[in-house]
Amino acid sequence: MAGALAGCSDCQNQILDSAWSPTGALKAMVFHRECGATVGFNTQIAIVPAGASAGIVGNVVIVDGKSAARVKWLSERTLLVENLGSGRVFKKEGEIEGVAIRYEP
Repeated sequence: MAGALAGCSDCQNQILDSAWSPTGALKAMVFHRECGATVGFNTQIAIVPAGASAGIVGNVVIVDGKSAARVKWLSERTLLVENLGSGRVFKKEGEIEGVAIRYEP
Protein backbone atom coordinates (compact mmCIF):
# COMPACT_ATOMS: atom_id res chain seq x y z
CA MET A 1 0.00 0.00 0.00
CA ALA A 2 1.48 3.35 -0.95
CA GLY A 3 0.21 6.78 -0.13
CA ALA A 4 0.79 9.88 1.90
CA LEU A 5 -0.76 10.92 5.18
CA ALA A 6 -0.32 14.26 6.87
CA GLY A 7 1.03 13.60 10.36
CA CYS A 8 1.06 17.29 11.29
CA SER A 9 1.09 20.56 9.38
CA ASP A 10 4.78 20.29 8.43
CA CYS A 11 5.17 16.50 8.28
CA GLN A 12 4.33 13.97 5.58
CA ASN A 13 4.02 10.21 6.02
CA GLN A 14 4.61 7.92 3.05
CA ILE A 15 3.13 4.48 3.72
CA LEU A 16 5.49 1.68 2.66
CA ASP A 17 3.85 -1.43 4.08
CA SER A 18 0.80 -2.30 6.13
CA ALA A 19 -0.90 -5.39 7.49
CA TRP A 20 -4.22 -6.01 9.23
CA SER A 21 -4.35 -8.17 12.34
CA PRO A 22 -6.21 -11.48 11.84
CA THR A 23 -9.51 -10.07 13.18
CA GLY A 24 -9.10 -6.72 11.40
CA ALA A 25 -9.21 -4.78 14.66
CA LEU A 26 -5.65 -3.44 14.35
CA LYS A 27 -3.43 -2.29 11.53
CA ALA A 28 0.37 -2.19 11.55
CA MET A 29 1.90 0.42 9.26
CA VAL A 30 5.48 1.11 8.14
CA PHE A 31 6.08 4.61 6.84
CA HIS A 32 8.75 7.14 6.04
CA ARG A 33 8.20 10.43 7.81
CA GLU A 34 9.60 13.75 6.61
CA CYS A 35 9.16 16.99 8.53
CA GLY A 36 11.00 19.52 6.39
CA ALA A 37 14.59 20.57 5.84
CA THR A 38 15.56 20.80 9.52
CA VAL A 39 14.56 17.22 10.36
CA GLY A 40 15.81 14.30 8.28
CA PHE A 41 13.90 11.29 7.02
CA ASN A 42 13.03 8.58 9.49
CA THR A 43 11.18 5.30 9.31
CA GLN A 44 8.38 4.62 11.75
CA ILE A 45 6.09 1.71 12.55
CA ALA A 46 2.73 2.20 14.20
CA ILE A 47 -0.07 -0.04 15.38
CA VAL A 48 -3.41 1.72 15.09
CA PRO A 49 -7.05 0.75 15.53
CA ALA A 50 -9.14 0.09 12.42
CA GLY A 51 -10.24 3.36 10.83
CA ALA A 52 -7.32 5.50 12.04
CA SER A 53 -5.37 7.33 9.35
CA ALA A 54 -4.55 10.99 9.99
CA GLY A 55 -2.03 12.13 12.58
CA ILE A 56 -0.26 8.78 12.83
CA VAL A 57 3.10 8.69 14.58
CA GLY A 58 5.34 5.72 15.27
CA ASN A 59 4.32 4.10 18.54
CA VAL A 60 6.31 0.89 17.91
CA VAL A 61 9.52 1.87 16.10
CA ILE A 62 11.33 5.03 15.05
CA VAL A 63 14.69 4.68 13.26
CA ASP A 64 16.87 7.21 11.51
CA GLY A 65 16.89 7.21 7.71
CA LYS A 66 15.06 4.99 5.27
CA SER A 67 14.44 1.37 6.15
CA ALA A 68 12.97 -1.47 4.10
CA ALA A 69 11.10 -2.82 7.15
CA ARG A 70 8.09 -5.06 6.68
CA VAL A 71 5.37 -6.11 9.13
CA LYS A 72 3.43 -9.37 9.46
CA TRP A 73 0.94 -10.48 12.10
CA LEU A 74 1.71 -13.88 13.60
CA SER A 75 -1.47 -13.75 15.69
CA GLU A 76 -3.90 -11.12 16.96
CA ARG A 77 -1.44 -10.25 19.73
CA THR A 78 1.95 -10.81 18.03
CA LEU A 79 3.49 -8.63 15.31
CA LEU A 80 6.67 -9.56 13.45
CA VAL A 81 8.92 -6.74 12.19
CA GLU A 82 11.40 -7.86 9.53
CA ASN A 83 14.33 -6.08 7.88
CA LEU A 84 14.43 -3.07 10.20
CA GLY A 85 17.94 -2.18 9.08
CA SER A 86 20.87 -0.63 10.91
CA GLY A 87 19.83 3.00 11.32
CA ARG A 88 20.11 4.76 14.68
CA VAL A 89 17.18 3.61 16.84
CA PHE A 90 15.13 6.27 18.64
CA LYS A 91 12.33 3.94 19.74
CA LYS A 92 11.96 0.14 19.63
CA GLU A 93 9.16 -1.31 21.74
CA GLY A 94 8.88 -4.96 22.73
CA GLU A 95 5.18 -4.67 23.58
CA ILE A 96 2.52 -2.06 23.06
CA GLU A 97 -1.09 -2.13 24.23
CA GLY A 98 -1.07 -5.90 24.66
CA VAL A 99 0.65 -6.67 21.34
CA ALA A 100 4.05 -8.39 21.55
CA ILE A 101 6.56 -7.15 18.97
CA ARG A 102 9.14 -9.59 17.58
CA TYR A 103 12.09 -8.51 15.45
CA GLU A 104 13.97 -10.48 12.79
CA PRO A 105 16.78 -9.19 10.56
